[in-house]
Amino acid sequence: MRAVLRRSTHLEAVRPMASCKYEAWENRHAQFNATRVIQIVILCVELPIGIVTALAIPIHAAFSDTEIRIGHFGALHTAKYSYSDLKRIIQADGYRLRDGSFEYCPVMILYFSDDTRWSSGSHRDCGAFDDGLIGFVEEKGHIQSSTLKFYRCQPRREILPSIRTKPIQHAIEVCCKAEMICKERSL
Repeated sequence: MRAVLRRSTHLEAVRPMASCKYEAWENRHAQFNATRVIQIVILCVELPIGIVTALAIPIHAAFSDTEIRIGHFGALHTAKYSYSDLKRIIQADGYRLRDGSFEYCPVMILYFSDDTRWSSGSHRDCGAFDDGLIGFVEEKGHIQSSTLKFYRCQPRREILPSIRTKPIQHAIEVCCKAEMICKERSL
């Protein structure tokens, strides 16, 4: 037993020496300090990614029996909304791409009384959507949801000659409101 302990102690003393020799050989062979480059990459690439990931941890939405809690990027506290604060619920089947094709991506959009909006499509990939959640929110909020074929449409160039952020947002809202009005009239 003592011989094994002595051997492991002896090897531990030799390893740092061998690793220093290898590191020196590697730096000479590569003609730059590879250890320093790795440290700079960690500092410039991996550290910002880690910080952004840590700030994204609070992003969530929780639906309880009494309230809706919505966490935002980098927020320490969640926003709390009562179901009585709901103004409108919209259920959309997807969105229209720039080439005119339709992308199936079902979402639920909630509008609250303080003019804030939450979309279930903001922080998830497209795929199947739980219709039970829409029924649950309708029941708790005592509001019937409206259905849209698409919730995001790209403006045409002849409608908006100058592409800027606010005109695009306005055009998207106008386009989506027009689609909702057409749907309500057809029902």
